[in-house]
Amino acid sequence: MGGVEPVAAAGYVIIAAHAVLGVLLGALAGAIVSALGRGLAWGGVAAGAIYLGEALLHSTRLVAAALIGLPPLILTLLACWIVARRLQARLKWRRLWAVPAACAAALVVGFLWMLLFRHSVQLPITVAIVADVGLLGWLAYSRNST
Repeated sequence: MGGVEPVAAAGYVIIAAHAVLGVLLGALAGAIVSALGRGLAWGGVAAGAIYLGEALLHSTRLVAAALIGLPPLILTLLACWIVARRLQARLKWRRLWAVPAACAAALVVGFLWMLLFRHSVQLPITVAIVADVGLLGWLAYSRNST
């Protein structure tokens, strides 16, 4: 009785907190960058710095926090920015409507991503990293082809 279960539960709570913070901060940063209309790279760097600063502020191990929170942060940032750009360019939505819709879509992507934690702790992190690399590659390819 009273073995390591409370410690393990606390570890899962910390993992979940970093994942949720990464998703929310990424969607918010994506919305801000989309609303301003420029600076995706600077927005990503700023969001990552804010996230890592928060991890240091709460004396979390920086490498573990970065591994858990940065991949979903990048995923939701890119999802929000890409959706907002597509809604504005393809469907001719005004920025006033495209940015909140894109933020909502990024939050849906982030919370669907968090459902992968039901299978293992490594799976969602791997999926987010693969998705991030794929989205960044697609962005680089689409910019070079135009």
